[in-house]
Amino acid sequence: MAIHEFMLFVQLPDRLEDPRVHTESLHRTGCNEDAIICYGVRGHIGFEFRRDAKSLPAALKRAWYQVQMAIPGVTLMEIEAVP
Repeated sequence: MAIHEFMLFVQLPDRLEDPRVHTESLHRTGCNEDAIICYGVRGHIGFEFRRDAKSLPAALKRAWYQVQMAIPGVTLMEIEAVP
């Protein structure tokens, strides 16, 4: 296992929604355990993950699954690997 650092940027189903309403559901799915959740623009959330996994694809897949479980209908806008 290795630590993989990456960022996910997502758009909420309701672009005018305050993203902080999803804080509790993100915590329930475990997104807060190894990620910084960044709120800034209405309708969007950024995540800075530092995840222990066998590979970067495995880390990304698990993180994206957790975000989708917390916020049904969310759209992935961008993935950025942190070197």
